Amino acid sequence: MTGIDLATLDDLDPQSLRPLYQQLADRLVRAIAAAGVVSGLRLPSEAECVRRFGVSRLTVRQAMGVLEADGLVRRVAGRGTFAVPRPVEHDMSASSFEEDMIETQMAVEPRLLSWKAGDATEPVARALRLPVGAAVWRLERLRIVDGAPLGLEVRILAESIGAKLKLDGLQIEPVFAMVQRITGRKLHRIEHMVGCHGADEREARLLDVPRGAPLLWREHTYFDAEGEPMIHGHNIFRGDRYRFRFETGTQPIRGRLAESTVLPPRQTGTA
Repeated sequence: MTGIDLATLDDLDPQSLRPLYQQLADRLVRAIAAAGVVSGLRLPSEAECVRRFGVSRLTVRQAMGVLEADGLVRRVAGRGTFAVPRPVEHDMSASSFEEDMIETQMAVEPRLLSWKAGDATEPVARALRLPVGAAVWRLERLRIVDGAPLGLEVRILAESIGAKLKLDGLQIEPVFAMVQRITGRKLHRIEHMVGCHGADEREARLLDVPRGAPLLWREHTYFDAEGEPMIHGHNIFRGDRYRFRFETGTQPIRGRLAESTVLPPRQTGTA
């Protein structure tokens, strides 16, 4: 039982300028959306699609490849092709992660993993402008979006702020909202650093991905209007489910390359 009834899908139009594989991909995308499932929906097999639409296996494979490239399905050797949760996109230049999820009507559940006091390591002390070894509080939460794990959230705060946060709030509220309310200071600026790495054993287990799967890593430090750091930490997201975007503003690009500059050809030497 696939969950998709091919008999209900429109026939392909061989007279259309749109390639047959793209037409088939369009119909499967609509069928996945109509099924109303988050993930785990098994798509029809190649043989089923060949019989229903009268196309070649190559055409079906091209259609499935389009869906896979768009992040809508994953193919599992020996098992078939399955729908995956819709990708999560976050505009980090305009809103918080939680605000973006609310606007897109995605259900977000922060699952508390740990909340404990500790000592500031050298990188943390540098980011929060504290002495090395100063008391800090460290929060770790798992972010569940639309019923599936999306990422890990780590926030580190100075003792003067962290000691005032309530455990019950940490299980339901965005950290930045609690910090602003407790301190009376508004978050004004964020510094980001982005990278990626393969999932270790613990990350793979928590995020339900294979060990070594690509994860997007983002370090951040939040500052108030006076330039004082308030929150430091990082987020780790599943590379197959999360993407972010920035808007840098309306100022012209600086430097000579902002003009119509032609880069010189690469010079090659001779032996």
